[in-house]
Amino acid sequence: MNNNLGYPTHHLAKTLDIEIDEESIYSGEALKMLSRSPYDGCAFPLVRRVVFLLVTDDGLKEGKRTKTNIVAFVRRIKQMAPNVNDIWVQPMDCIVTFASSPSYEYGEASTLMTSVNLLPYDFRNIVYIECITGDYNQSITVYARQSFIELAHQSSATLESLIIKSEPAINIPSIIRKEDGDFVTYPHLHTLKLNGYSVFDTELTYPVFTGVVPFPSLRHLQILYEYSFGDDVVFRGNAATLESLVLHLSDSAVSVLHQFGLFTPTSHPKLRYVRLGYMGEFIPSIFATIPEAWQFSLDIGRAAPMRNISLYAMHTMWVPALSQLDGLGSIQVLSLESSTLNLWDVIALIKALPMVSDLSFEPPNLGPLPDDVTLDELPEYVISTYAPMGERFRYCHFMTPRTELFPELTKFVLLLALACPNFTLAALLFRKDEEYAVQLKTGIASDMFKPYASRFQCFID
Repeated sequence: MNNNLGYPTHHLAKTLDIEIDEESIYSGEALKMLSRSPYDGCAFPLVRRVVFLLVTDDGLKEGKRTKTNIVAFVRRIKQMAPNVNDIWVQPMDCIVTFASSPSYEYGEASTLMTSVNLLPYDFRNIVYIECITGDYNQSITVYARQSFIELAHQSSATLESLIIKSEPAINIPSIIRKEDGDFVTYPHLHTLKLNGYSVFDTELTYPVFTGVVPFPSLRHLQILYEYSFGDDVVFRGNAATLESLVLHLSDSAVSVLHQFGLFTPTSHPKLRYVRLGYMGEFIPSIFATIPEAWQFSLDIGRAAPMRNISLYAMHTMWVPALSQLDGLGSIQVLSLESSTLNLWDVIALIKALPMVSDLSFEPPNLGPLPDDVTLDELPEYVISTYAPMGERFRYCHFMTPRTELFPELTKFVLLLALACPNFTLAALLFRKDEEYAVQLKTGIASDMFKPYASRFQCFID
């Protein structure tokens, strides 16, 4: 017990959050406030994580940017939490502005991170590192890309998760090879996520990578930028462990993956979630053309018993590919981002995917009417031609806030419901966690669908 303060020196707290403004931390006022607080002199031996939330001040004069007070402040924090192995430094107002226009170097973040790094914390047992936009990293560290990479190298024996969102991008070779040429292996790394921008000025592979297996336990891999696979090094030794894969498809990436024969029938027994991005519509010189990406989707579909697949592309690319996949019978959730399907596309998908329960795509249209069938005759045509189908199909999510599409959308939902007797929920997905049921009462009451009103009761209850 600390007799002066009346507080115990041993607390159960496991995280220490500190919100402080830039001027106070440079002027020394932050250290004074800490000394006046009821926790001065207390120790928190169970704290493993310290979070610094910095309120930045663009108007701070350069003359006030001295390191003495900030170093003293961090050393006091070290006394309060001596056993920390995770430090999070976050300028509170820089997440958006720094990502879009990194013109202001957040000096207080730089100094604070550097000061933290100089303390005698033992960072050899780090299990999680995350780096966010630019040269700013949101976990342990220092304000420099190379120091960040060195931290990953130092922690390779224990690191389980490595997430890098950086401009310019940090690529695979820099993660697995030190400046002296030695290779780095991450035996326990299960999550690797790389987001960023151009890496064209960086050598992506070395002949000496032959035989190197840097990520033998990898379960979750995400690479989102103009990434050019120089070889197959990131995929080596983890076909049996990989559970989720998120990639942007570039021509060179697809070419390399084909060249090394990475995805062969049943080669990835645990792979359940796949998200493939195709951006050729917007940047044709960088991203994969339709034939290559289409073939890749066929390869990966045959390699794994996938349950959840998300494809970003025009539907003209993916629908034919999906209909040819004999190995996609295990898919339960399918998301076709930026894809506008018609009724006949969706019917074809449901027929091709017997286990699918949830479909997501852009607001659909009815598509061309069958020969000799009028719009009013369409409900009976769908019933007689397709019903019943989609035994497991339950949900349909439409990715849009566009309410002007409701009339066409209503007809689509009701016609699909006539073909699929277990289809019970149609929702508009405005954001990832925000959806609203499609309002169908007006459509159900129309002359076109009134005879089948009993089938639609589940949509309005």
